[in-house]
Amino acid sequence: MDNPGFNRVKSAVQDRTNDLVSLKARYGSQLVLMAGIEGETLDKKELSPSDLENLGGRLHSLSQVGGFILSSSCGLYSGRFLERIGAIYRLV
Repeated sequence: MDNPGFNRVKSAVQDRTNDLVSLKARYGSQLVLMAGIEGETLDKKELSPSDLENLGGRLHSLSQVGGFILSSSCGLYSGRFLERIGAIYRLV
C-alpha cells in the first residue's frame, strides 16, 4: 500500500461519497470494505430495473477480488429493510 498508516479495513463506507469501485481497483484484496447499501436504496418502495442493474454491477465489481462485506452503510431503521437486504443479497 502507498501509505503505511492507511487502515486496511474500512467499515460503514458510503459509496455515494467514496468511489468504492475505484478504491477496490486500486488496492484489491489489500483493502477490506464493509459497505454497499445506501439508506435510500433500502427505503425505496421498489427498485427499477436500472437501479437493480447498477447496484448489481457495482456489487459484482466490489466482490471480485475478495475483501468486501456487503452491509448497510446506514444501519437498520425499519423492519422492512430486512426484506430489501435479502433481495439484494440474492441479486449478488
